Amino acid sequence: MTALSGPLIGSVFGLIFVLANAGWLPEPVGAMLRGIAFAVFVAIVLTLRRRAGRPSAQARASGPVFASGFWMVVAGELGAIAAGLVVLNGPLDVPRAGVAWISLVVGLHFVALAITVCRPSLHALGTAVTTCGAAGLVLAATGASDAAIATIAGVLPGVLLLGTGVRGATGDPDRAGPPLGRRRVRSSEMAIGRPRRLAILAPRSRACSAPRARSRRCTSDPTRRPTSPRPARPGR
Repeated sequence: MTALSGPLIGSVFGLIFVLANAGWLPEPVGAMLRGIAFAVFVAIVLTLRRRAGRPSAQARASGPVFASGFWMVVAGELGAIAAGLVVLNGPLDVPRAGVAWISLVVGLHFVALAITVCRPSLHALGTAVTTCGAAGLVLAATGASDAAIATIAGVLPGVLLLGTGVRGATGDPDRAGPPLGRRRVRSSEMAIGRPRRLAILAPRSRACSAPRARSRRCTSDPTRRPTSPRPARPGR
């Protein structure tokens, strides 16, 4: 997997969200959303394929992108989705809330991934998808229609994922950030010792200025008599 695989994976999940949930909407609207989602996905794939041939993208593709932290987050996501679907389809008997639960877990997955790799864009995406999933669970618990649940917890997260895929496919690959699962070293952390060094050097510069002043006094003319202060004139 290369640095351009992230937008592709997110776009795949976004397309699945839209295709799986747009069918609950009225047929003209659902068919139009499915067609637009598929067209956007094809455009993302073609853009990524064209960019994969660039020298900068080939250089970034030489090493692994997904580190251990990424796979730990994915494993937790899959386990949470499976456990939640078992509970919703079994004891709770609310199968129509499954898409909302999946959106909630996927959103939390992006939040955890944003913390792991220090990418604010993933944090915003995760928060938005998590909000959609939580809203879908509320709608399912309050007896809302299946179309409302599918729109809020299915179609809308798919649109967000496809939009993020478009942004990743059209962005600068040289600014894509570190491999997923590895924390980015901030510039403030690299320069953490500079203020201390300046604070240590400052007193030395003041101390070194004192001998210079004494040297100037010592090099003055020795034959020159010091002048005594003039007495103050008494007041009238």
